[in-house]
Amino acid sequence: QEEISARSQCPDGCHCAWDTATVLCSDAGLQEIPVGIPPDTVSLHLERNNIRSLPESAFVELAHLRDLYLAHNRIDSLSSGALRRLGPELRLLDLSHNQLRQASRDEFGGTRAKTRLYHNPWHCDCTLQELMEALNLEAETVNGIVCESSFDHPLLCPPANCKHQRMIEYPLK
Repeated sequence: QEEISARSQCPDGCHCAWDTATVLCSDAGLQEIPVGIPPDTVSLHLERNNIRSLPESAFVELAHLRDLYLAHNRIDSLSSGALRRLGPELRLLDLSHNQLRQASRDEFGGTRAKTRLYHNPWHCDCTLQELMEALNLEAETVNGIVCESSFDHPLLCPPANCKHQRMIEYPLK
């Protein structure tokens, strides 16, 4: 019965592949995370939209989610609870090609998912360094984080002054 009700609620502008529990909302012109995503969704594709933020309740009902694709949006902020509420089954979190400048460990919770963060205009500071140490980053992310800005004060923490440098050029603690 739950499967039948889930089949009737594919979000507007999305396509649902029921056999694989995949929701495809790529290239849909979305400005926000759609409502009505089936709770049994395993793979959620939201690439190439105009999403700017992830509200705290965005993924609260998606306990079975394994793959979350949010690349090529305009995401510039993460609500503190949005990613923390993702379940332990999450394997892949793609936030590449967005507008993220800052993020902290708290915003990501304890996720062990492979995480993609490259091609964002990062502000490099201690908080970003701690985040990189805590996350299970994909190799391309480690090599691809470029600092758009940083504090110029050299004693704040390494890498204190890394503007336009790749984060990998500075050793993590």
